[in-house]
Amino acid sequence: MARLAYSQSDGTQDLFPKRQEPKVHHHSLQVPVEKFAGSPRYEKEDGNIEPRLYFVISGGTTRERHFLQTLINNKDKIFHSLNLIFLSSAIRAGGLTPKMMDIQWKEIQRSGRIRQHGRDYVLEDIDKVYMITDVDHYETVLREILRRGQKSCEWIISNPCIELWLYYCYFEHPKVDLESVRSAEPSKRSLQMKAINDKLLKGGIDPRKAFFNMRRGIANAKKCYEDDATHFPALLSTQMWKFCEDIEYVISEEFEKWHQAEINRIRLYSK
Repeated sequence: MARLAYSQSDGTQDLFPKRQEPKVHHHSLQVPVEKFAGSPRYEKEDGNIEPRLYFVISGGTTRERHFLQTLINNKDKIFHSLNLIFLSSAIRAGGLTPKMMDIQWKEIQRSGRIRQHGRDYVLEDIDKVYMITDVDHYETVLREILRRGQKSCEWIISNPCIELWLYYCYFEHPKVDLESVRSAEPSKRSLQMKAINDKLLKGGIDPRKAFFNMRRGIANAKKCYEDDATHFPALLSTQMWKFCEDIEYVISEEFEKWHQAEINRIRLYSK
């Protein structure tokens, strides 16, 4: 399924540094994803473009949801080129483990439908499926899932946790800022990561505001990314840049307009 490549008009200011190629241990980072036999999208009919539909199963219930809130709610119809279905456990229910996520996805595949907020979605209409999870103490389970080669979805793993992605949305020196995470016991790395973010940015990093810095996060996380031959991210590496790069590609033109409008609004408010 071909994607519509947006182009920016001349004179548009580059708000973020140019993206750099990631430092990786192998030549390809793209995990193949099987395409569902849905109706073709991005075909212009009467001047309209049919939006893409992405489905996200998230291990986390709050930080991930808040980061994607603008796309999930989209009440103001800021982005017309992408609709996003977000599924996790109920808030304060403990989140989904990678094994639970895997089971949930298999059940959805068997039924062929996704029911969310009283609405049914036909699986054939979904363009891409992403599974977003932290490593935490699930490394063995995650490696086993990846070893089985699930191709109908793409796993997006942050090592140790989603807080690392939020860090990259603002900062780019993990070898300096995050050394204590590297030296911490695996069970304490996520808490240490959050404590560092709270220290680096007064009041902590709000994931809803981090979405505004998505392009910066892509550039920083991509530059610092390392993984092994099985596509498993090294410590202090997150694959969220792949997921967000895909999103940004789809909504690029709309994101640029929204981003500039937000900058103008902030400047006006700060006067």
